[in-house]
Amino acid sequence: MLLDRLAGMGVDHVIAGGDLNDRPTGRTFRRLATNLQDCWATSPMGAEHTWTHTEPHQRIDAIFATKGIDVLGCGVPTHLPGITEADMRAATDHLPVLATLEIPAN
Repeated sequence: MLLDRLAGMGVDHVIAGGDLNDRPTGRTFRRLATNLQDCWATSPMGAEHTWTHTEPHQRIDAIFATKGIDVLGCGVPTHLPGITEADMRAATDHLPVLATLEIPAN
């Protein structure tokens, strides 16, 4: 359904992200990663695992991008100044995922 909606948007470049409730080895995750770039797998930056927020041991949250978008880095932003682990864990039951992307202007 998501892939159909993205294809129907009629644009060259699309970014989609969220809580998949599925691991990279799972059916849904694999299907998305077959058609789109899994930004963390393309250019890991920061930590990988997003769930649980208290003891992260799974990656079930992800950002995907169409081919042609340059993924400069993607992951749990543990390396950014001013962002503490306590802040990330207090915000939600998942850790956030941040992607740095370069999108062509055309």
